[in-house]
Amino acid sequence: MKKEESCGLAALGVSGPGSRRTSFLAWLRGPRGHARPAAKVSGIVILVFMATSTSCKSPLAIGQDGGQLADGQDATEGRNGFTQISARVGFVCGLRGDGSVTCSGANDFGQATAPAGTFTQISTGGRQTCGLTPDGGVICWGDNQYGESAPPAGTFVQVSTGYWHTCGLRTDGTVTCWGYDAYGQATPPAGTFAQISAGGWHTCGLRADGSAACWGLNDSGQTDPPAGSFTEVSAGNYHTCGLRAGGSASCWGYNPFGQSSVPGGTFTQISAGSDETCGLRADGKAACWGLNRDGRTTTPAGTFIQISAGSDNPCGLRSDRSVICWGTSLTLEP
Repeated sequence: MKKEESCGLAALGVSGPGSRRTSFLAWLRGPRGHARPAAKVSGIVILVFMATSTSCKSPLAIGQDGGQLADGQDATEGRNGFTQISARVGFVCGLRGDGSVTCSGANDFGQATAPAGTFTQISTGGRQTCGLTPDGGVICWGDNQYGESAPPAGTFVQVSTGYWHTCGLRTDGTVTCWGYDAYGQATPPAGTFAQISAGGWHTCGLRADGSAACWGLNDSGQTDPPAGSFTEVSAGNYHTCGLRAGGSASCWGYNPFGQSSVPGGTFTQISAGSDETCGLRADGKAACWGLNRDGRTTTPAGTFIQISAGSDNPCGLRSDRSVICWGTSLTLEP
C-alpha cells in the first residue's frame, strides 16, 4: 500500500461482556456491575466489530472492525470481492470493491440492512452500523433509541461505532461522538487524533504523537493505556489493545480469560473483541487468544489481509477477498 498523506483510521472492537454470563443476555444487562439504562430492548442485542477506511490512503489503511489492511494490499482492489469487514455479536458487514455494503446475520433493529449507495469505510456497533460516504458524510442504520444512528453534519475521515454510541474523526482531527453517554464514552477530550475506536462503553483514540487516550467506563482499567506510542488502538468491550511501531502489542483492562495477555511475536493488525482478541501476523496468518468457547480462538488455516474479532464471532478477510468467520455460523457470501 502506497504511503501517502495520513488519514484517520480505526479498528473498533466491541464485544460482549465476560462470559461468566451468557454473552447475548449479558449485553442486554448493560456494563458489568452497572445497571442498563431504562429502555425497551426487544429481541437479542447484537454486536460486531468496526473498522475504518478513508477515501485517501493512510499509513494504516483500514480494511472491522475496523482492522487495517496489511502492507501491500490496496483498499480499492477488486470490484466484486470485499475490501473491509466489520463483525459484532451475531452479524457481520462487508464493504465491496465497488463501494456497496453487504451484511449478514442478526437484524433485529435493521443493523444488517445496508442502504443503497457507496461507502469508503464501515463500522458495526451494538445495534447499529455506520458508513463513511465518498464525500466524507456519515450514514447510519439500525437502532437509534439513544441517537447512536443520528450523525451530525460535517465531514469525517473515519467513523467507529460502539455499543450504544458512535464516534467520528473529523478532517481537522477533532472527534465528535453521539449516542449514549452515561459513562462519558461519547464525551471526547479536547485535542486532535489520528485514529479512534469506540468500544463497549468506552472509547479510545490515537494522538498525532502516537500516544493513546481513552475515556468512558473504567471499571477494569480499560481506559488506562500504558505509556509509549502506538500505531493502532482497538477498544473492545472491557479491554483495549494497541499495536506498537515494532509490531509488538499491548492490551489492558479486563483479563479473566487471557484476552489481554498478548502472545509473543509481532503483528500488523490487532482487534479487541469481548472475551477474545485477534491479531494478524506479518505472514498473513491469524492468531486469537482468550476464551475459546465454540472455537472462537481456533483460527482457520490460510492467510488474511484483515481480521475483526467481533463479539464471540471473529471474522477474517482472506487474500482472495472472501470472508470466513469462526466460532459462529455466520457467513458473508461473495
